[in-house]
Amino acid sequence: MKLLLLFAILGAATAGEQAALSAWWWWPFGDSTAPEPHWNTLKVGWGINPLTSFQTLPRTRSEAVKQGWTMYGRATCADTICTVGRTAKDFETKGTGSDLYLQTGASPRTDFVIIPKYEKDLEGTDWTPGKCFWTMGMHYFKNLRENMRCEELYPLFPLYNNGKLNAFGMLIGADIPSPTSRYESPIASKTFYQLFMTPVPKCLQSHTEEKGVTTLHVFLENDPRMNNFC
Repeated sequence: MKLLLLFAILGAATAGEQAALSAWWWWPFGDSTAPEPHWNTLKVGWGINPLTSFQTLPRTRSEAVKQGWTMYGRATCADTICTVGRTAKDFETKGTGSDLYLQTGASPRTDFVIIPKYEKDLEGTDWTPGKCFWTMGMHYFKNLRENMRCEELYPLFPLYNNGKLNAFGMLIGADIPSPTSRYESPIASKTFYQLFMTPVPKCLQSHTEEKGVTTLHVFLENDPRMNNFC
């Protein structure tokens, strides 16, 4: 927590500089010319400790079964998952998945929304632009309002780099312990939340103090520390 607090303070001091630097910053490792996102990895957990953050997870069913995982989320249409599955060629050419699906009801075939793969497709929608945070991406929060109730916070926020979806986060309005260091526990401070979202809901600081908030970042492309600069 001390390291996270220190990083938050440094981030607050440099947040204004990030926007100015982004106009001329060039980074040799990102691929901004790719026609569409290519999700070539699956990593979870943001942090500044390289030994515990950005942990790699299995991307194939056989690997997941060996490690004892159960499927909840998906990046492929349910009709494909539940019938023939994806081919090895699909996996090689398209990566982990083709779209990011969020199931919203009991049926995985009909109750879902697809998160736009391109940042430009969020224009004119109720996805509220937040802040660009290096090593994460440009944050978007659904229908974010200053006077909203914290119970209305959407559980998923997409992250874009070079205009393409290559990461996302989960937002949970409770304090969940993380023995694997994959979860993050935001600081109960408006200044901290201003690093990621605008506006910051008035309820968020008190909710964090009283009930806690937990986030989990999921990265879909290699080397987010080197490539995710919005």
